[in-house]
Amino acid sequence: MKNKNETKKNFNLAKIFIVFLVFLLIASISIKIFFVYANSRFDGVNRFTVKILAPTKAYLLTVSPTTESAMILEIDISRKDDFPLVGIDRTMKCICDLTKENLTYELGKMFLENGLKSSELTIFDISRLFLFSRSISAPDILEKKITQKTEALIKKEIESSGFIDSAIAREGLSIEVLNASEISGIGNKYANIISNAGGSVVMVQNAERNQKDSTIYYYEKEGYTVKKLAKLFNFKIKKMNNKNLADIKVILGKDILNNLK
Repeated sequence: MKNKNETKKNFNLAKIFIVFLVFLLIASISIKIFFVYANSRFDGVNRFTVKILAPTKAYLLTVSPTTESAMILEIDISRKDDFPLVGIDRTMKCICDLTKENLTYELGKMFLENGLKSSELTIFDISRLFLFSRSISAPDILEKKITQKTEALIKKEIESSGFIDSAIAREGLSIEVLNASEISGIGNKYANIISNAGGSVVMVQNAERNQKDSTIYYYEKEGYTVKKLAKLFNFKIKKMNNKNLADIKVILGKDILNNLK
């Protein structure tokens, strides 16, 4: 009788242990999925731009759910200076050859290969891109190319017209860019990126003193423009008590060097 009770007790302990292990496994997977989801950038509503690095070339894939359109911009990977001054949400590497005819196929392949692996472009981002690509037809996808022979005016036209975020343009907030880093000319670079995204840059100037941390200051409310720019540039967000020249002040600090590596 004693042996039967001990056996039953051990069996119950084993069941509890197995249930505990299953619970830990489910909790671990759930936490991982939560953080992957939280790290996703593409909401399926607003413009989303991905830099895709292939072995011999690079692409900028930008999609606009609002206008139900997309653009694939091919760039010579050996010429880093040819990358347009536009906001890039994510960067990823892949062995692919993007065209408007095979966009859905390549995104599906990325989805299967990526899984929950550590990557700038999460499985949720890829799945939303995949579903969006299936919702539009080839005529809705522009294909452009920037090479060494591309004229500066054509490149500028692509930058200023192909990457506008309608949500930023719609908010219409005035933006001041203040260069508090040690890098000459970096203020104009960031101002161009903001303008090409649809932002209204009213002033670019150098700060009287350098500042360590890059920060985005807003006056009234932390709206879409503030959050989008903070994500694009990986800047801190703070509220300013008094409005000076613009609704938003973007201060480029010394840590901007990390973004240029």
